[in-house]
Amino acid sequence: MPTPKLPLTIISGYLGAGKTTLLNQLLTQATGRRCAVLVNDFGEVNIDAALITRHDGDTISLQNGCMCCSMADGFSNALARILKNPGQLDHIVVEASGVADPGKIAQTAQAFRVPIDGIIVVADAEQVRDQAVNRYVGETVCRQLAQADMIIVNKSDLVSETDLATLRDWVGVQAPAAPVYVTAHGLMPVDVLLGSVPHKPFLSHAHAHDEQHGAAYRSWLLTRDRPVSQKALARMADRLGRRVFRAKGFVRLSDDPQQLNLFQQVGSRWTLQKSELPNFERCGVQIVVIEPARSAGV
Repeated sequence: MPTPKLPLTIISGYLGAGKTTLLNQLLTQATGRRCAVLVNDFGEVNIDAALITRHDGDTISLQNGCMCCSMADGFSNALARILKNPGQLDHIVVEASGVADPGKIAQTAQAFRVPIDGIIVVADAEQVRDQAVNRYVGETVCRQLAQADMIIVNKSDLVSETDLATLRDWVGVQAPAAPVYVTAHGLMPVDVLLGSVPHKPFLSHAHAHDEQHGAAYRSWLLTRDRPVSQKALARMADRLGRRVFRAKGFVRLSDDPQQLNLFQQVGSRWTLQKSELPNFERCGVQIVVIEPARSAGV
């Protein structure tokens, strides 16, 4: 069976937005996902010592199957090391530096034929609008937001509800195709950050609630009994678009109904790649959709 291609998520955002805090949570709460997290500086990532099983210079291995990997010798070299043993992992996450262009990171990853799961940009609720008009950093901040497939507005506890509503509207102008998740202290459900990892068949239903985040998002299962056409799939992805955080699952296309395909979507970005799962149900579409709790299903 061919080794599945590892999806890669880029976490970007200007300095101080809360990217590293978010990654610390990801490394400790991966909930069964074996992630390789590529970072610039180990010293900034506060990994629980009880989780560490091995520290090999440029790689820290954790008990939960995740790894934290240094990019001290460059992103390309770190990515090449990870791709030598892709079967040991489910996902790659890259923490971009605060001034990096996430689009260029995505281009480098695609040169390795790594599928881009999404570009997630973290924004400081209190500072991002001032940063965007700053003569020195404004261009960088606005470019990061414009390239986002999803935006996490962090530090929402530092602004009023009125300012938060205004900020939502402003972000919608900067990145009209990107869904927006509002949080504080970098608290993000892994399901929203990386999506459900469908390396084995789902079921009949899906759950995306937990004690901290259950009120913020919900999930539901989108199904079709028969294979769909490429055009129908594109229309479905367009309808989901900015309304949902993520959608992941399996699709059969009408022009090749025997072939199972893995569908992944973040914002308006979606991909489809061949999957080799055996004995999967013969339905046409099974996709887990994760959306804001206040939204209705498509």
